[in-house]
Amino acid sequence: QAVVDAMMEEEGILFVINGGDLVAAGYSLSDWQTFFNIERDLIASYAYYPVLGNHEIPNNQFINYFELPSNERYFSWVIGNCKFIILNTNESYLWGSSQRDWFESELAASGAYDYTFVVFHHPAYSSGNHGSTVAVQLFLVPLMEDYAVDFVFNSHDHSYEHAYVNGIHYLVSGGGGAPLYSVGTSDWTIYSESVHHYIRFDIDGENIRFYAKRPDGSIMDSLVIGSFGIEESALPEEISLSAYPNPFNSSVRINVSDKDVNVPIDVFNIRGERVVSLSLLDGEAIWAPDDLPAGVYFATIKIDGQNFIDKLVYLK
Repeated sequence: QAVVDAMMEEEGILFVINGGDLVAAGYSLSDWQTFFNIERDLIASYAYYPVLGNHEIPNNQFINYFELPSNERYFSWVIGNCKFIILNTNESYLWGSSQRDWFESELAASGAYDYTFVVFHHPAYSSGNHGSTVAVQLFLVPLMEDYAVDFVFNSHDHSYEHAYVNGIHYLVSGGGGAPLYSVGTSDWTIYSESVHHYIRFDIDGENIRFYAKRPDGSIMDSLVIGSFGIEESALPEEISLSAYPNPFNSSVRINVSDKDVNVPIDVFNIRGERVVSLSLLDGEAIWAPDDLPAGVYFATIKIDGQNFIDKLVYLK
C-alpha cells in the first residue's frame, strides 16, 4: 500500500505497468480482492497494463478481470515516439512459437520509433534469489539485441536491480509490496537493492530520464539520456553530455555542458565493460582509443546520483 500511495503523489502520469505476480495464487478470489483493494486508486486514475507473472497461472481470472489489447496475454501499444511490447514468459517463446513470431514482427516494426521498451515477468539478468532466466537469455535476448531494444522491464525477484548488457538497460523491479528477497551484484549490475520501490520514467522527444524511488520519495537509482532539466535535484537546470566528431576515427572530444563538473567520464563497450576513465578539464575530455576495436561505445558520467549517457561510434 505504501508504494501505491507514493505513486499516487506523482504528477503527470500517463499509464502504469505492473510486472506481474499481482496475486499469490491466480485461482484465489480473495487474493484478487486484496489486490484490487490496494491498487484501485491507480487503476481508476490511469491506464493500467499488467503483465502475466507465474503466480497468475492459471490465468482465467487475469483474463476476466482486465480488458487488454490483442489476446490480452501479449500485446503492444505506441505512445508518442515510443513503442511498448508486453510478453508472456509463462508460455512458449521458443523458435516457431506463435508468441516469438509475433514478437519478432513487432520488433521489426519498432524502427519507426525512437525508443523500444519490452516488458515480461522472468528476468534476463538478475542477481536476486531466482537469478537470471537462461531460456530468456537464449531465446529473447539475441532478438532484442538484434533489433536494438532500449529498455527491458522484469519482475519475479522481489528486489531492484539495474543491469546494462550489450547496449540494453535491464530493470528488475519486484518491490511493489510482497516480502522482499535478498539481492547481490554481478558484472552487469549498475545498482541493486532489496527494497520496496517503483520506477518513474519521463520522456520528452529523444530525452529520457528515470528514477527508481523508495516509498518515502528518496531516489536510489536514476538515469538521464540526452538533455533534461532535473527540477527535483540540485543539478543545474540543463545538463547534457555531447561528443564531437561522432562518429570518429582517431579521437573524440566529450563535453559536459556544465564546465564546473569535476567527476570522471567512464567509457563502456557494448558488453558493459569499462574501457577507460577520463578526467575532465573545463568540462571536456579527449579520448583516443588506438588499441580498441571499432564499434559502439557509451560515455557515461554520474552527477549527484544522475547518470548521463552519450553513444560514441568509433570507426577505423
